Amino acid sequence: MRAAVLESIVPDFNSSFRVLALDNAGPHCLNYWHYHPEYELVYIDRGCGTRHIGTSIDQFANGDLILVGSNLPHRSFTEDLMEPHKEVVVQWHPHFMGKTFFEQPEFSLIKELLVRSQNGISFYGQTKDQIGKLLIELHQQQGYQKVATLMDILHELSVSKEFKNLNADGFELIQRPNDQDRIEKIFSYVKTRYQQAIELDEVAQTVNMTKQSFCRYFKQCTALTFFEFVNRYRIGQATQQLAYTSESVGEISYNCGFNNLSTFNKHFKLITGMTPLGYRKMHKRVIKREAG
Repeated sequence: MRAAVLESIVPDFNSSFRVLALDNAGPHCLNYWHYHPEYELVYIDRGCGTRHIGTSIDQFANGDLILVGSNLPHRSFTEDLMEPHKEVVVQWHPHFMGKTFFEQPEFSLIKELLVRSQNGISFYGQTKDQIGKLLIELHQQQGYQKVATLMDILHELSVSKEFKNLNADGFELIQRPNDQDRIEKIFSYVKTRYQQAIELDEVAQTVNMTKQSFCRYFKQCTALTFFEFVNRYRIGQATQQLAYTSESVGEISYNCGFNNLSTFNKHFKLITGMTPLGYRKMHKRVIKREAG
């Protein structure tokens, strides 16, 4: 959503940026909608969960490596991650090396990477594994070596072809009083009711708005209609069930709030670019390859 709470980030002691390394989700995890001027690089070594960045709601599996742009609203990536895991988070201000540092020709690829990060970027494959190792090392470093390793990481990400942009268009932040409470109520409503039929009148009433005002408000905040958002959330849940259960496509369709299989298949292909069975087969291949 475009309405979010500003998070205040303080660099590590005697450092120009912050690095956090934790086993499992820690108290730093912000499970509400927030943003900050700092860029954020997050590595999760294992497990599956939900990532919500800008208007993108996706499931990740076998860990994740995400680059979040400056002031791009998002939620914690380990909110629903239950199994043991390691998480490394790096956060740096756009001017942590000076206002014109990344304007120099030697850093043109990194500058382009940071521009692209305004859409949110997910990295996979060897890039995820290699950068994950560097990030774990980064947490142990100090001084010049710490900065040098961050520059190496950004360079490797800038030349990688193993990535996916998470939002089709840039995401403009809008702040208004009371938006945070409204957005959280809408999120909570969808999260608890996505398996059932959702009535527009009812969700509008939860935030004390008329149906017409709610539709305009939601589209302005997200660039999506409310039911586009609901379908993205439902499909996100469906991808996890396809990957980690043996239930049939029909059962999963029903579990995720679709009462018509053809409608489910249509929305699944529209949002993921794959059929449900194609997604399940692809995911099984990924698990087999990474386990090997």
